Amino acid sequence: MNKYRTFSLNLSDDAVKKLYNLAVVNGITPANILEGFIIDLLNDDPEEPAKKYFNYCAYGSGLEKEFPAWLIEYGLIETAVDALQIVDNSTDDIEFLNMHPEMMDLGDLETLEKLRKGYTLVLSDKYDEYTENGGKQNFSDAVISLRQYYAKLQEILAEQPETASYEGK
Repeated sequence: MNKYRTFSLNLSDDAVKKLYNLAVVNGITPANILEGFIIDLLNDDPEEPAKKYFNYCAYGSGLEKEFPAWLIEYGLIETAVDALQIVDNSTDDIEFLNMHPEMMDLGDLETLEKLRKGYTLVLSDKYDEYTENGGKQNFSDAVISLRQYYAKLQEILAEQPETASYEGK
């Protein structure tokens, strides 16, 4: 089930007036205009006028991409986030078992270590691809920015958000 969210915009009085007038002339609301543009922009069709306009404006071109932006662009974000979560969870489990050895079954620690090592390798491989394609963040900063990306996404997708705001990082 899709949940709807509200993003707030900061527009000048002049921009609000022009947007409102455009909406009235077309018999729709300002929200309809913005929602339509965003839906068209997110459409997979590269010929979509909104996407063409976005690309024409060259938003983000020439910027040094952080690791999460590169992962998103190449369709690798879910793989990297999943790997990071498995690494984090297995690390937490290892720490817990080391603090409570009486809770450990034979082989638990070894299995968790292999799991952590394997998914650290997955994350490292994605990072290597990123740097081979010109990425500049060091591995530690790349992992931090991936964690920040995921935390912000979870915040936006939270159960009952009234307003979602995004101000960059």
